[in-house]
Amino acid sequence: MRILLFITLIGLLGSCADLHKKEQLAKINIMNQGVDSLEKELKANTIDTLTELKLSTSTVELRIKNNLMLEKVDIELGRKMDAYKRMRKSLKPLGEALKKVKNGIQEEREALKNLYADIENGYGERDKYEEYLTFESDKITKISVLLNDYKEQKEVIFKTYSELHEELYTFSMSLLEKKNISTK
Repeated sequence: MRILLFITLIGLLGSCADLHKKEQLAKINIMNQGVDSLEKELKANTIDTLTELKLSTSTVELRIKNNLMLEKVDIELGRKMDAYKRMRKSLKPLGEALKKVKNGIQEEREALKNLYADIENGYGERDKYEEYLTFESDKITKISVLLNDYKEQKEVIFKTYSELHEELYTFSMSLLEKKNISTK
């Protein structure tokens, strides 16, 4: 009788573990969907011409710096140049933020894959699985915050670029033309 009770108790505990296991694996699947969503959003907001932007903004800035000869200070031009220069300098941190988000997504995808395998096979400390799930969920939230910060920075940079680049580019080219005419 005791043996039958013992076997029944073990079977009951095993089924409870399976219930938690299914719930935990389902949580990981949901987290994987969240990571997929972050990756899609990142791809939609990735700047693949960052190097070209750096080069074109640096060129315009240098062209103006090297060819502008003013007898008096033009405050409006100074403000525009200052905003343009700040925008150019913020391109490098933007690229670094992009890299952080990409790396975070890759690392999280790998961590979730490993955690899924551990839970599915019963490896590691089973009583800490919930802690691990919470930790990974928090990491996904942090990646999401990083992505939102990246998107905000990108928006500010592109707003400044679209407002000033064409005007300053045209101005810088006119300075070159004036210099070439005066040296002939």
